[in-house]
Amino acid sequence: MPVQEVTRLPPHSTRAERVLLAGVLKDADEVVPAVARLGFAPDDLFHHAHRLVYATAVDLWNRNRGCGPADVLLDLRRRDEAADLGPQPALWLADVTLTPPWFGGIERWWADGYEVPGVSLFTAAPVAAARLVAWLAKRRAAIHAANEILRDAMDGVIGPDEYGWLAAGEGPLRPRTRAA
Repeated sequence: MPVQEVTRLPPHSTRAERVLLAGVLKDADEVVPAVARLGFAPDDLFHHAHRLVYATAVDLWNRNRGCGPADVLLDLRRRDEAADLGPQPALWLADVTLTPPWFGGIERWWADGYEVPGVSLFTAAPVAAARLVAWLAKRRAAIHAANEILRDAMDGVIGPDEYGWLAAGEGPLRPRTRAA
């Protein structure tokens, strides 16, 4: 049986990523520490341009520099990375900055005890967005790991010795037997 590659996009939310970036670009002094308390990392973002802007803004903030759209653009140009945002990086950053602070399902990521102490209402949407983006990143990581296991198993790279207890029919995944 041939291995079929998945052609669907992995789980992500462009809208939530843009809400997070807008919060960081507008009010990094409040958003960056709140998101950092969640353990959020730039690699949690799905889109390369979003990872680049977030990492640049946080780096500028950590160095006590301005991290608004103009500051981020200047730093990206200094490092010859502004073209990664597209043909008009200034317009791209302005468009992200104007992203309204809501996205579908925000209630799930903010309500019911998801609040972060000391976070204002203005910061709540970017923090909720960061929670959603991090959760989707974990789903992508699980999908990637499962695909690697499937690929190795189909290619014969993983044999009975590597499966250990699973190959021996022991442990929590014992083969099911029919009742007589």
